Amino acid sequence: MARWARRLLLFGIALALAVVVALVVAARFIDLDRLAGFVSQQVREATGREFTVARGLKVKFFPAIVVVAHQVRLGNASWGSRPDMLRVRRVEGSIALLPLFRGDIQIGGLVLVEPDLLLETDGKEAGNWLFEKPGSPSASRAPGSGSGSSPAVGLSSITLEKGVVTYRNGRTREEVGLSLDRFTMKRPALSAMNTVDLAGSFRGQPFTLSGQIASLEAFLARRTPLPTKLALATEGATAKLEGMIDTDSSGPVPDLTVKVHVEETSGLVKLAGRPVPIPVPLDLAGKLTAREKRYRLEGFEITSGQSKASGNLAVHLDTPRPELTAVVDSPIIDLSGLDGTEREGGHEMPVRGRRLFSDAPIAFGMLRGVDGRLQLGVARLILPNKFQLESVVLHLALRNGRLDVDPLKFAVGGGTVAGKAAVAAAPNRAPGLSARLVGSGISIERLAANAGYGHTVSGGRADLNVDISGSGSSVQRLMSGLNGEVCVVSGPARLSGAALDLGDDVLTRFLDTVNPFRKRDRYTDLTCAVVRLPVRNGLVTIERTVAYETTKLSTVVAGTINLKTEALDLAIRPTIKEGLGMAGVPGLAELVRLTGTLAEPKIEIDTLASARVALSVGGAIATSGLSLLGEALFMKATSDLHPCQTALRGAGGDPARSGPGQPPATTRKQGGIGGLFQDLRGK
Repeated sequence: MARWARRLLLFGIALALAVVVALVVAARFIDLDRLAGFVSQQVREATGREFTVARGLKVKFFPAIVVVAHQVRLGNASWGSRPDMLRVRRVEGSIALLPLFRGDIQIGGLVLVEPDLLLETDGKEAGNWLFEKPGSPSASRAPGSGSGSSPAVGLSSITLEKGVVTYRNGRTREEVGLSLDRFTMKRPALSAMNTVDLAGSFRGQPFTLSGQIASLEAFLARRTPLPTKLALATEGATAKLEGMIDTDSSGPVPDLTVKVHVEETSGLVKLAGRPVPIPVPLDLAGKLTAREKRYRLEGFEITSGQSKASGNLAVHLDTPRPELTAVVDSPIIDLSGLDGTEREGGHEMPVRGRRLFSDAPIAFGMLRGVDGRLQLGVARLILPNKFQLESVVLHLALRNGRLDVDPLKFAVGGGTVAGKAAVAAAPNRAPGLSARLVGSGISIERLAANAGYGHTVSGGRADLNVDISGSGSSVQRLMSGLNGEVCVVSGPARLSGAALDLGDDVLTRFLDTVNPFRKRDRYTDLTCAVVRLPVRNGLVTIERTVAYETTKLSTVVAGTINLKTEALDLAIRPTIKEGLGMAGVPGLAELVRLTGTLAEPKIEIDTLASARVALSVGGAIATSGLSLLGEALFMKATSDLHPCQTALRGAGGDPARSGPGQPPATTRKQGGIGGLFQDLRGK
């Protein structure tokens, strides 16, 4: 070995021994309490907060400076809900020796055991994570903005063990807590990014977070947008974020590509603390950006089963109420997987008294918490009952609790339906609903095929007119106070003998009773059909406003449907057309009475002979006027050559009197068929 090399080696060894001896001496004689006081003073000057170490410091100087502190506390903002923002049972950190000779502080690793961090706001704009130096005018002063130079500080890794992070909203006083089983962030050699590994739980639901983010010192310095690549996972759902996160005084500003996959929602329900009504499986992708409390999800694409949608979504939080704006286009939305069963807490709710209309409250209050606009276009919409609509166009505007749907357009059965609807949910008032729809050119043949009865109907066109309004906090209450009119006019069409055969149920037996030709003939040729239902305060009054004609018989209907009680009280009179006679038509009912409820209808049959026998006073009283009503209906039906036209006009011949929102054509003292007795007796 050359002489100069030996001398250099000996000098290095001597220098190292001198440093070791100096560190040992320093460790023996240094006043750790004074050191702790010095550290507390430096933190206080840097943050404006109190910093204490309850049990003092322990320091080792070789091979690196290792500092251990117990019961560390960092003070909260002056307006905070508790004295300390951060409490840590034990803190351990190591500082590299060689960078100290260059004037830099390189923390090799920082370990926090059982940290308890509180993040809260003051109910306005300030957060307690914004440190204000003593005498500074603003709490949002960025680190490093003061004059003079300071040593460079680096952190290669940080580890949290069994920590708790709590966020408290100063305006609502709501608190949410995050438990951390583990958290590790470290920077591999020759890498500008930190790896992140986190496992914890929120509202009792476990989740994990892993990936890469920018260095901690870059984040604290708020220098430039910071690269981010993270993956979040919980039971049944994953999310991936990749892009940049900038920072300002109000918090992080994302510019990220987002990808979400949801296989099932049980984990999300626990994290959200409320039901998450989304179809699964679901995939979502888009670009998330934010500027000054305005968030945008641009170019998003959603896929769930065969349902697909794309568009743009914006959320503004700088308005009195959150404001949502969205434009969504879809080639298909399939809701057929939704069975419409009422559920409560994840369990099916029992049917209350076999009612058709639910008394479960509708969440109208949600309309008062947000404003917004939505433009929705759907090429094909499949409803829960598998019924299909096409070319659906909806424009929704929500403002101050009032939702307007205008226009509302869709195509069905080759025809078109257009109109508008509104829901008013003003505070301290019963929610109100109104709708007006007009449909024309709707193919009965295509409707039947759409409903699963293909090849049973040929031809036929229908027109629709709906004008209704009501108020109530549930479907049952809405129907109980409904006003307006629903009118459907159709014909002519040809129905096969098997059309609408649904087995041995009430509907099939009803059709067979009023039209026994159905089973005998190969086809039923429908001439016309009119269903005109004027409703006043939840009571549908039918006085020969429902009728249909075939080439062989005519049928008219009278009675009531009480939407409040769901009670049925209808009389149906089929009449053989002149020239056909009644011979060879077994089972033809002279009068059919439909009673019971909408959920459980019942059929009663009167023959013509029994009706005539019952025309005596005793018979009329004994049958509550039903038999006399049957005779009256029989006389009017046989004398009416055009019952469909009569139904369309209304029994009084004045459509205006039975129009939407108008009282029925005749004022009655009783509801039901019994109430029609006196009117028909005098006609």
